[in-house]
Parts: sequence; structure tokens; C-alpha cells
Amino acid sequence: MRFDAARSAAEDWGTVVALHVNLGHLPIADMWLRPGRVAGYEFVPLDSIAAITEEAKAMRNCLSSYGGELAHNRSRLWSIRRDGERVATLRIARRYRDPLPNIVELEEPGNVKASQELWWAARQWLHKHDLSQIDMAQRDWGTMPLDRGSWVSLWRPFWLAKRRIPDWLPMVPSRKTLDMR
Repeated sequence: MRFDAARSAAEDWGTVVALHVNLGHLPIADMWLRPGRVAGYEFVPLDSIAAITEEAKAMRNCLSSYGGELAHNRSRLWSIRRDGERVATLRIARRYRDPLPNIVELEEPGNVKASQELWWAARQWLHKHDLSQIDMAQRDWGTMPLDRGSWVSLWRPFWLAKRRIPDWLPMVPSRKTLDMR
């Protein structure tokens, strides 16, 4: 394996680890908005690690890197589908000082700019909700606990293969460990 490929694979692994320890095994309980349909498009919540990683792979985007954003109540991710097929990925978050949810990213596969038709459908869907009632209180960075169970389950095969736990690899995840990637 070439050095660049090895580095890229290691960075991808770090992103997967960060997603798992930020979100844990349970789905995101509060997606802020409700699933729905507008103009033939279906809005599907990406509320679990499995849903996020499947969407990232299918849409060829970096959704798996949003674990910290999701855990700290700063973003929510949605899949937009037409006739059951993925057509775009949507990120809802605050924009600047606006306390209400906004569409901050809307992209088709491979991060291609979404059509005006898709933007219009997404805005219609967003505005079907009572935006003033959504709790978007952001949590300070680093204040959300990391999921130890996910950490152990990700590293367990490595520990078993090596027949030991290396000194450099802690038994408990920490923000410092995640930032080393």
C-alpha cells in the first residue's frame, strides 16, 4: 500500500471511530423535525451510525465526520429520496446568529450542487414545522460524554489479535485521543 493510501485509510478509520464514540449505539432521539413528503421527495432522518454511514457511502460524501456536531446538538442530517432512491443529503443547523433551524447544506451525490427544485422542496418541508418550538440549544464542545462501549467494541479485535492492550491505546476514549487523528 502506498503511503498516501495508508494515510487516507487511517484518517477514514479515525473518522469512523469518532462517529461511533460520539453517537454511541442508540439512535438520535430528537431529530428536531419530522419525516415527511413534499413534491414527490421523501425526507428520511439519518438518526443512527448505520443510517449515516450508509448514506455517506451511497452519496459519496463526508457525513461520517459529523459525529461531534450531532452529539453537541449543532446539526441534524436527513436523506432526501425520490421513489425510494437517494437523491440528496440535507444538513439542518443554525446559521450565524439565527436561533431557528436552517438548511446549511443540500447536495446531490458526490457533493454536487442541488437543483433549485430540490432546494424549494426542502424549504417547503422545513417550513411545515413549527420552527420556534425546536430545542436547538447547543452544548459546549467537549461536554458530551464519549461512548466507552463503542470504543471497546471497535478496538477489541485489535487487542485480541495483538493479545494485549498497547500502552499507547487507552481503555477509555477521550477528546484528546480523538483529536490526535
